[in-house]
Amino acid sequence: MSSPGWTHRSPVAAGRATPGRCSSVDVTTGKTASSGGGGGVVGFEDFVRARHAGLVRYAYVLCGDADLAQDLVQQALSGAYPRWPQISTGRPEAYVRRSVTNAFIDETRRPWRRETHDPVPDRPDPADRVRGVDDRDALLVAMTGLPPVRRAVIAMSYLEDLPDEDIAEALDLPRATVRSHRARGLAALRDVLTAQEVETP
Repeated sequence: MSSPGWTHRSPVAAGRATPGRCSSVDVTTGKTASSGGGGGVVGFEDFVRARHAGLVRYAYVLCGDADLAQDLVQQALSGAYPRWPQISTGRPEAYVRRSVTNAFIDETRRPWRRETHDPVPDRPDPADRVRGVDDRDALLVAMTGLPPVRRAVIAMSYLEDLPDEDIAEALDLPRATVRSHRARGLAALRDVLTAQEVETP
């Protein structure tokens, strides 16, 4: 599994962008090939410059593929741009992060990507086990076995250090559901990481 070098492919192909306000969005700068006028452009550019790398890192944790991570972020930003004047008055990062997550979940529903996952019983929260993993690649590999939403909760909790309130907003879930996904995801990760240690000579 290759990790992203955080290089940006741009602009987004016109066929992927939402029609109307712009024909393409350069996700490196937030600039458009044809803005069509209107407000929100400057704020959008500032947002992209400040948060693009973090969004790609988040997307990579979700999907484990550098190219797909770029595509997920491009899709989310292209969808957000036409509505940026409205989005920017609220919590724009939560909105875009949710769009990235939804795009990833849609991707996993494609027939050739569909995975099955066995339910994980409730166990004590092994958060320290995850925080103590020195090999980031090993953690990313272990996370690929989690269901998509559970993987997103773990990524936002321990790799992005987001509070439950922000995670719940980004995923459109109750906080109690976020806590349940985290506990079950951590239990599954503990088992996988422990098994990896046993197998390592």
